[in-house]
Amino acid sequence: TRDGKQYFDNDLIYKGYLRNSNYPAFSVYQGDSAIGQTIANNTRARLVFDTSIYDVGSNFDTSAYKFTAPVSGIYHFDIKLLWDNDKDLTAGDWTAEERHDIQIFKNDTQGATKSNTDDRVASNLRVINGTITDYFAMNNLSVDMKLNSGDYIEVVGYQNSGTNQYTYESNDPEWTAWTGHLITAI
Repeated sequence: TRDGKQYFDNDLIYKGYLRNSNYPAFSVYQGDSAIGQTIANNTRARLVFDTSIYDVGSNFDTSAYKFTAPVSGIYHFDIKLLWDNDKDLTAGDWTAEERHDIQIFKNDTQGATKSNTDDRVASNLRVINGTITDYFAMNNLSVDMKLNSGDYIEVVGYQNSGTNQYTYESNDPEWTAWTGHLITAI
């Protein structure tokens, strides 16, 4: 326009403002088909979020385990991963300097096992201080991110304990879960 402003007229945005109160938002967790997900030693594995509590706008794919931004904007994400301590004899055993973390990958093309860390945009890393046996470990990540329309986000788990580790064996949304919502369209 003459005043230099851009006006969009689509289902979500008009004159820079969201048209209605249906801001994109979701809450997902590991349901029955995903509990006890194996995270192999020294490997990044896409976390399986197969059960939706809500998905305003249908932007979370529970078969591909990713969120796709429907509009450009600033989004907020909260993610938590509870590592199991009793899946098998070595699950939950950690020694000094071993790490466990969750990571967010944006528009990654590496598939289920993320090898291109250039696409990693956020992470929560914890390093074990001493030897721990049969220990629940928790990672939490809270982040605001600028996404363009069509950008997609996936969550990845990583650990280097020398053996397989597992997500907590409960299909309760309290443990391994991911929520997100649009803060503002831009």
